[in-house]
Amino acid sequence: MNNDSAAIRTYDLTKRFKKLTAVDQVNFEVKPGEVFGFLGPNGAGKTTTIAMLLGLVRPTAGSAEVLGHDIRRDLSVALRRVGAIVETPAFYPYMSGMDNLRILARIDGGDTEEHIPSVLEQVGLKGRGKDKVGTYSRGMRQRLGLAAALLGDPELLILDEPTNGLDPAGMREMRVFIRRLADEEGKTVFLSSHLLHEIEQVCDRVLILNKGQVIAQGEVNELLSQAQAVELRIEAVEKAIEVLSRLDWVRGTSHEGDWLHIQSSPERAPELLAALAAHSLFPFEVRPVVSTLESVFLDLTDESPEATDA
Repeated sequence: MNNDSAAIRTYDLTKRFKKLTAVDQVNFEVKPGEVFGFLGPNGAGKTTTIAMLLGLVRPTAGSAEVLGHDIRRDLSVALRRVGAIVETPAFYPYMSGMDNLRILARIDGGDTEEHIPSVLEQVGLKGRGKDKVGTYSRGMRQRLGLAAALLGDPELLILDEPTNGLDPAGMREMRVFIRRLADEEGKTVFLSSHLLHEIEQVCDRVLILNKGQVIAQGEVNELLSQAQAVELRIEAVEKAIEVLSRLDWVRGTSHEGDWLHIQSSPERAPELLAALAAHSLFPFEVRPVVSTLESVFLDLTDESPEATDA
């Protein structure tokens, strides 16, 4: 694939189920070699979008390209270079992890069987490959699913909740592993997760979907900078709002009691204080607001973090 082309590109991608519009004219682009985060509350349309990209659901309108191939016409060509985990991976419980991977490798038709030991080692199952999957924990099955996705050395990985069932140490290992896939092996990773702190730590860019529509996308650092703010406690709140609203770089204000929330970079706090002092307004307390992807998500969707889904 040409480095200038997109790994995934959508064009007004839409899916309707009778009267329900699950995905509504969604447009985004995933660049080669990046880790792209896909977020949204429960029912936002993320899983439906992934299903369309993998050919499991047919779009109602619009289209998309995966590795330069149109999903309506020649997706099967692209899927040979794609590895995916969608929801909870299913395996034969009475067979070993290694034998399950052998079956998948033979179905794929490539010379991937020889890579099975290495992918098991990559995902931390080196010593458990000969054990029956029925003895695996949920987290181990998730690791086996990732191993299956890595068979054939795909260019693009589409991962739906890859840390599902993992303990904190396993989640950390998975973050490191995903970053290594992108940084050292040049793979593109499309990562859907409800764990906002995971997305924040591992992704280059992120998209937030809500009610089937894209409500924000961009580099993680850019989204965080847009949510930066300063809070101060002051007696004459209404007068302070009047003064600060005149500053063209203040994006907005709100207050609760005597606490005033100002949408502005904390680095400009001295200028905020100077503007207030010029009108004999002096705060009792000033503090920066530390922005996280969770706070951005809450502001944009009015949802609790627990309401996100796969």
